[in-house]
Amino acid sequence: MAQPVLQTEPQFSLGEKLVKVIGWIQKPYEYFDLYALTMLCIVSKELSYVVTPIINNSTWFDVSNEKIKFHILKIPLLAKQLFPLLAKQLSRMKNLTHLCISNTYITPTCVRALVEHDALSKNLTYLDISNTHIDSDNLIILMPSIANMTKLKHLNIATRSCSRTSDFTMALTPHLGLMTDLTYLNLGGHKISPTCATTLATCLSHIDRLTDINLFRCGLDDGALAPSFSRMTNLTCLNLSENSINTPAPWFEHITKLTNLDISFNFISDTGVLAFGQRLVLMTNLTYLNLSYSLVHFTYYNNRESGTLSLIALAQYLSYMSKLTCFNLSGNNIGVQGAIALASCLPYMSKLTHFNLSSNNIGVQGAIALASSLPYMSELTTLDLSRNKIHAQGALKIVRNYTHMTQLARLDLSYNNIGGQGVKA
Repeated sequence: MAQPVLQTEPQFSLGEKLVKVIGWIQKPYEYFDLYALTMLCIVSKELSYVVTPIINNSTWFDVSNEKIKFHILKIPLLAKQLFPLLAKQLSRMKNLTHLCISNTYITPTCVRALVEHDALSKNLTYLDISNTHIDSDNLIILMPSIANMTKLKHLNIATRSCSRTSDFTMALTPHLGLMTDLTYLNLGGHKISPTCATTLATCLSHIDRLTDINLFRCGLDDGALAPSFSRMTNLTCLNLSENSINTPAPWFEHITKLTNLDISFNFISDTGVLAFGQRLVLMTNLTYLNLSYSLVHFTYYNNRESGTLSLIALAQYLSYMSKLTCFNLSGNNIGVQGAIALASCLPYMSKLTHFNLSSNNIGVQGAIALASSLPYMSELTTLDLSRNKIHAQGALKIVRNYTHMTQLARLDLSYNNIGGQGVKA
């Protein structure tokens, strides 16, 4: 009697199995995180043989996974050894359009490797090299490669470092005018000198498709950049936070299409507030507004002066912000009178979902005034009133209106001296 033939599963090598899995997940391999895959190819001849063709034909390469706590490209010694290998691989990826190497540790050796292997493709439409520890001198070395990327739509070179000088911005500025497809530009952290400001503004004003600009902590003031900048009428998102802009109105003379505006940490002057409010009224599509730490001034001893008068002056214009969904006024020390003025506008901002009024010293009476406006804010999901000295009495008034805010998921009343009575209520 013939023995039954046992059916066995076909045997595949590790590389073949990996290719089958990738082929099942994504065809034609246009997008996935190639970081781990490339590392495997570097250390395994088998994987390199079967997977490299897939990598070479990919259009997206991302080595910046912030969720990975142990990221080998964030360790200087390992990054120095692996980046030349990565640069050589990038030079073979002729179809590459998206490259993200943000939040990694790129040493001068790594920069030279990128240039030596011509790793930055001129066909890129998306480039993110933000927060990579590259100083201005080494960024200038990359300048010829970046200058050839005339198809770029997204360019992010932001940095959290304080070592960036204006030299790179001056080198980049003439080439920005050639990037006519650019829609997003992030130069955050790069110093923009007065000499460079005029040229930069002129170049940017000729890029019609540019809608989103981030210029946080660029050392900007009320100088030469503002008049030319105001001609960028297609802007929808603008971040000018952490600069030294005291009279922001000239920046927005013709900009009316904004949906997102962040002008936090700029310390707007009392006279500048009125003119700024008049510009805000014209921004009828504004949904996100961040004015945190912008209506106060810091003294020599780092004490905040009251932002009450500034808020009262601005309040008459805030009632026109009917489309706002996110509003941040934290850290402005508006006091009781400021809170009362603000409470009169809130019923007109009924679409708010996120409202941050922390660190404003509104006190019990300010909390009572705000509580009367809360029933009109039925779409609110997040309300932050922490650090306001509202005590138990003010907290109780806020909580009693909680039932009207049916969408509320987070209410922060911390650091308010509420005490046991307030907690119990």
